[in-house]
Amino acid sequence: MTMDAPASSGESAQPTQPAAPSPAAQPSRGSILIVEDDRLLRELLMEKLTRAGFSPREAIDGQQALAAIEAQTPDLVLLDLVLPGMDGFQILREIRSRKSPIADIPVFVLSNLGDRSDFQRAKDLGANEYFIKAHFSLDEIVDSVKWRLQQS
Repeated sequence: MTMDAPASSGESAQPTQPAAPSPAAQPSRGSILIVEDDRLLRELLMEKLTRAGFSPREAIDGQQALAAIEAQTPDLVLLDLVLPGMDGFQILREIRSRKSPIADIPVFVLSNLGDRSDFQRAKDLGANEYFIKAHFSLDEIVDSVKWRLQQS
């Protein structure tokens, strides 16, 4: 409890309850931008990351992703490669071509593209990790996000 300042008329101070912290005031493990056009997968990732203590945001295409990054630089980006309009490779190239701190954001690719050339292209463009969606659980991806942000 906190105490109010005494009233000027000589009344004694009354105890008051502190205000409950707003959700925005809760500590966060980090801000994650999910760039994924599959609504179900995006919502599942949002839920898993929120439960793990992160502050996830979402974008469904390249335009939204770049606008979200410019508006508030995330601590990490989860990036699908096959997106409407601008693909994930183009988004990754754009991120890495920007000035710091945007150019330094860790980017984890989440894709169904399992070809070695796609993996190599993403790595060459600066992807920090490459997850083939069918080979990893969402929990494994969240654990990798936790590990990466603890290293920062």
